Amino acid sequence: VGKSLSAPHQVGSACIYDAELYHWSDGRHGYDLCVASPREEGSRPRSVSSADPLLLHDSDGGGVYLIDDDFERPAENAGFWSELVNAERSSACGANQNLPERGDYYSVKNTKALVFTGVGARQATSVPVNVSFGGTVMFYLKMGPIISSDEDIACLAAFTGDILLEFMTRASREWTEIASYPVFKFRGHGFKFVQEEIPIDALTNGTQFRISQVSFDPLRDHWAIDDFRVMAHFDPMWIDSSEFERKKAVQANHTKLVQCCYNTDACSVFTRASLGFNSENCT
Repeated sequence: VGKSLSAPHQVGSACIYDAELYHWSDGRHGYDLCVASPREEGSRPRSVSSADPLLLHDSDGGGVYLIDDDFERPAENAGFWSELVNAERSSACGANQNLPERGDYYSVKNTKALVFTGVGARQATSVPVNVSFGGTVMFYLKMGPIISSDEDIACLAAFTGDILLEFMTRASREWTEIASYPVFKFRGHGFKFVQEEIPIDALTNGTQFRISQVSFDPLRDHWAIDDFRVMAHFDPMWIDSSEFERKKAVQANHTKLVQCCYNTDACSVFTRASLGFNSENCT
């Protein structure tokens, strides 16, 4: 669901709640958004037994991925970054190969990460996003591996240059450290997962995130990130709002109508009576 990404953008994947309806409508009905991201597809069933549509999130920590970049798309098509300095979408350092984590939302192509090299600053700065109710920053990090002299590799070894994750708000206008990542812990041939809760001081409707390398040898100390995500929680009271209740009722009645129009097993005599069902309404 939602094959085209922009920022901010709500990403979701679907569960089939009425297999019969899904089949006879040629995939137009009978499914609904059920998880925050297709990355969770490996941990949930493809279909569910309930006849009712599933909520996108429950009320406990529900959220949306405002930034979700696998670095396979051209930078101008991603829309997640306000500035990239000495950073290139490249296969030089490989890519995160934890495919179950990525889900089947992404294309089969999985060869690139965001690789940082060159002289001067090495950093990536996100666009401002609304994380007023908290959330999480997640990504995979790799520092250039130490290699033998006979190996030909474009991802040059990292000996110095720890990595910083920072945030800045419109009010502060200065960068504040969230966490730092030492070279020796992330140096190697594979990517390692990083996850940080967004600090209280960063909870605004216009927060930017920056990942950077402070000091390094410009002739080496290469590094890369992949699958960079910022997940923002919803307002904890969203599910109790009158607008949600109204839209939920409208959606429920529409779903029942479609089920009856296709005469699925989910359309009972009681459902027909409660809707005042008339097949003429199906056109």
